[in-house]
Amino acid sequence: MRMRLLTCVLFFASTSFVARAQDPKPKPEHVPADVAPQDPPATPLETPQETPYETPIIPPEAVPAPVPPTEALPPAVVTSTSATRAVPTLLAYARTWSEAEYEAELERLASTYPRFLRLGSLGTSKQGRRIALLTIGDLATDPDRRPAVLLATDLEARFGDRPGGPEAALFAVRTLLERAERETEFAEFFTGATLYAVPAPDPDGVFAQAAATERTCRLERNFPAGWQPSDAIECPQGPYPCSEPETRELARLVAARTNVAALAVLAVDPGPEAFDARTPPSAPLSRIAVRASLDARRLTRAREFAVAKPGGLAAFAHARSGACVLALDPWSGDEASGDAVRPAFAALPLAVDGLLRELPRLEGRMDRAERLRERLWLVEVEVRVAGGLPTASPEERAKAPASVWLDVEGARVSKIGARRDGQPTANLDVPRGRTWRIGHLDGNESLKLFLAVEGD
Repeated sequence: MRMRLLTCVLFFASTSFVARAQDPKPKPEHVPADVAPQDPPATPLETPQETPYETPIIPPEAVPAPVPPTEALPPAVVTSTSATRAVPTLLAYARTWSEAEYEAELERLASTYPRFLRLGSLGTSKQGRRIALLTIGDLATDPDRRPAVLLATDLEARFGDRPGGPEAALFAVRTLLERAERETEFAEFFTGATLYAVPAPDPDGVFAQAAATERTCRLERNFPAGWQPSDAIECPQGPYPCSEPETRELARLVAARTNVAALAVLAVDPGPEAFDARTPPSAPLSRIAVRASLDARRLTRAREFAVAKPGGLAAFAHARSGACVLALDPWSGDEASGDAVRPAFAALPLAVDGLLRELPRLEGRMDRAERLRERLWLVEVEVRVAGGLPTASPEERAKAPASVWLDVEGARVSKIGARRDGQPTANLDVPRGRTWRIGHLDGNESLKLFLAVEGD
């Protein structure tokens, strides 16, 4: 007799997540009705059925060849314990990169950390540049079947006179990869969580010449959440939501990866003058603030500002799947001195690590199995959410009766009782086939199940 815990359509505090202990893979999600088709008509957010939404990167000829290390990186290079690995110093992340340096760093990270990093592509930009997608986690198992955080640079973020570049996001990725290779505990943590990273969702805006980046659409207002047609001069949000390839590919990623429970978006802090949040910090945000030495109220204000932006990435991720949003500003504050990066850069990997640990990772264990008579057993199982986010947000709980399910193979379950802390034991609802509906769980909550099982 084998029993396996099944989370079917796990809706997290801020997302919908499918984490099954078995195949088949989830069916495609419904496509938002307000996403206009491309020309010719197509379904912009149609979810792939069999293959993951990611294409392994084979460097195309159109992408400039990586510049030799002596040109692409500062002269100072630190060699790791492996003689074949040349790791650039922090100085490489303290300055603005060229496109060739960005491509070279992507390839270097992928070759240096093959156990934890897979380099893929969301698609191409309007000018044909690839939009890189990094999948970070334990690649020995399927990372798309674990709760995940999406780390992305906002399409509106700017520092100086240019859009926010990929250096900040890749600094966080590199720091977490180094830690996973150095610390066994952190490497084991990645067996239960995944990090997706899109360091440059608008590569044209970052790397193309200023004259070539002029377009009639503000990408940060082109997502299908609060989008409204408006005057092209005052607020060019595009002719329809996801009219641009960059926003379309990011929206497709959010729609296809139902395991994405949270979004860490790198955006410029609006400041108290632009947005004064009155909501007190949530418990997960407070814990993340402590871990990264950040201001919890400032994080709350930045989050609410990002979610309230019409047509924004954070607004879309929150509306589409209830994603928990963490908005971080790596470009404000003190400038970098010497060979160091900006002080705000140092907080990024700590904040992302904290968000990863808040993911609702479902755990289960069998505490006792008692034989009542021939082929009849009483089995006690404890189910626990290891993370601060619940398995379903209040909005999702109103839509679905359960986000946690139990599946049993090799036996038949005739009855299941469930007991929450401080509540009496209650029988669960009628099963759907072999799958029993457990319900919803809050962050860090545990549930005791009592199963009457017929089998050997």
